[in-house]
Amino acid sequence: MIWDSVLCTCSRNTGDSGNDQFGCRPCECDFGGSLNNRCMMGNGQCDCRRHLIGRQCSEVQPGYFCAPLDYYKYEAEDANGRSPTDSALRGKVRPQAADDCIQHLSNQARRHRRHRRVSSSQQYHTALRRIRQLQQTPDVTTVNREHTPGMVVTWTGPGFARVKDGAGLVFSIDNIPHAMEYHIMLRYEPESPEDWEAVVSITSVNLPSSLRCGNLLPTEQLYTETLLHQNRYIQMSRPFCFEPNNRYVVAIRFQRHGVTHRHLTAFILIDSLVLIPKYTELPGFQGSELQAKQNKEDMVRYMCPGLLHDHSHAPPGGHVLQAHLQHLLHHPQRSSAALAERVKDEANSTKQALSASDKAIEKATAALKEAQSNLNNTQNATAEVDLQLLQLEGKQMDIMMRLQNLSAEAEALRNKTEMNRKMAEDALALANNATLRASSLEQSFNNTEERYKELLQKVESIGDSGSLDSIQQKVRTMKSDAENLLNKAKDGIKQLDNLSNTFKENEDRMQKQLEELEDLKQNATDVRDELRKKMQAFSVCQV
Repeated sequence: MIWDSVLCTCSRNTGDSGNDQFGCRPCECDFGGSLNNRCMMGNGQCDCRRHLIGRQCSEVQPGYFCAPLDYYKYEAEDANGRSPTDSALRGKVRPQAADDCIQHLSNQARRHRRHRRVSSSQQYHTALRRIRQLQQTPDVTTVNREHTPGMVVTWTGPGFARVKDGAGLVFSIDNIPHAMEYHIMLRYEPESPEDWEAVVSITSVNLPSSLRCGNLLPTEQLYTETLLHQNRYIQMSRPFCFEPNNRYVVAIRFQRHGVTHRHLTAFILIDSLVLIPKYTELPGFQGSELQAKQNKEDMVRYMCPGLLHDHSHAPPGGHVLQAHLQHLLHHPQRSSAALAERVKDEANSTKQALSASDKAIEKATAALKEAQSNLNNTQNATAEVDLQLLQLEGKQMDIMMRLQNLSAEAEALRNKTEMNRKMAEDALALANNATLRASSLEQSFNNTEERYKELLQKVESIGDSGSLDSIQQKVRTMKSDAENLLNKAKDGIKQLDNLSNTFKENEDRMQKQLEELEDLKQNATDVRDELRKKMQAFSVCQV
């Protein structure tokens, strides 16, 4: 379409027939027949699945067919009939009402006595003969029904299985296409206006192995369903999970509802057993997307669930939707040769896809190993760096502790040195005082000695003995005092010498401690410089 000299084309999911006056319209591709909802911009042709044709992919290619949703039905005529006492049938076996049968047949014969003269003995023997005939009647027989032109067909297959009260059927199922839950439906026709009931047992021969059915226990389920006489089908109260590559045995006992005895004259016609896929589990019906909701609404609008029960004419679109659902279970089927060719093509495609997948898996595995190796190397390098960081932090803490200890020792040494300096100053002052006192004592001693000599001279010149003794005694006392004073002066000089030596030792030790302090300061400076260099190198590695 060209409009105002500008080339206009339809957008995605729309198409145009080329000469349509309405321009672009939605693709409206068939949900089951198309691969997606995209179509050609030129003619609106959708991308169809195999063997489906038409613009919307809603028609089946000639030579193929689409199976309905009740495709998996099992005719009762093909099932195995079982007697009421057969162990394959579940449920309690009811006793046979023999007296009731005799009374019933006797009443029938009595009604005929009004028109014919029959003795009571003949009537009794007739009833017994009829009972024996009924007892010899098979528990399950096949009833064929012909198709009448113009009449609605309400059954499938050749006809029905006629089942006696208390007897049953055993179905064998081994053609499940897809692992999922299936609704179980039973089609029937009663012969009398009374309700029946079915005791159903479903057992899998092998243990379920699929992800869908493998986690469901137990493998056997029992159903007891009422078959109302005014209806023609019954759907079990709950679905059952079937899976491919497994065989299932469905055993059903049929008996009249609400009675305690079984009658030889009571029968019911069973048409077929049907497995209906629970379509809400299929792709396209799951989730809360708009398309899934629309598909569910279409199923209800076209009464598709009702088509499974009623064989009358379907509303427009109903059979199409059923065919779409079958596409999700399996593809349409043709002849065996075509099917084999198709399987071969799909097998080749599958092999190619598997080969490509194996190569992709190998590459992915190699890439994963390389990534794992790189990850391990990175983890090892990270661990080594973390270890170095821990060691560096430990060294840093040790250095900090040593610096703190050195600082504390330097401060204590500084205080001790200051105390020693004060003590030395005090000792020097004491020494000076002692020296002065010693000089004063020496001077006093000299003066005393001179005075002593003068005194001796005076005593000699006096010549008086009495006075001389007294004077000598005083001189001796003064001499003794002078000697004591001299000794004290000597002791003071000696103490002064000791103080001088102590001061000199303290001064030497203080000088040595000052030298050690200078060495400690230099060591601390060297450690700080080395720590700064390591921290700068670590910062470069981190960047």
